[in-house]
Amino acid sequence: MDRFVIETLVDITCTNEYRPSNGQQKYKQQQNFETVNNTIGMRTNITIENTPIVEKKKGNFGSFYNGDQNVWTYEFSIEQAESLSVEMLIVDFDSTPITTELTETASIKPNLFVTKGKYKNIHFRLLDK
Repeated sequence: MDRFVIETLVDITCTNEYRPSNGQQKYKQQQNFETVNNTIGMRTNITIENTPIVEKKKGNFGSFYNGDQNVWTYEFSIEQAESLSVEMLIVDFDSTPITTELTETASIKPNLFVTKGKYKNIHFRLLDK
């Protein structure tokens, strides 16, 4: 079973809020979390190891983002070996729409996951097997 880690400046908090109501922010956070899972799920089934955690730190992001930022770390595994790779994630996530202005500390414009270059706001790693 391959295990991956995603680190992102985008708020992907799992809130389990599935309907817009008084908790509009929580709903939008959940939608970002679902976007991540659905993007991965186009290639393979995943097992969520831990829901995303957020901590203030400097990550492996584009040069546009300086200093410590809120970084969400999300760990998951896949059932079928080699059905997913870091390279596939980079391609699949690039320019995927997101909702911003939630609890991010980074200014993310446009509202997209960016996987390369100066505005890179998401990073992928394969954990040791």
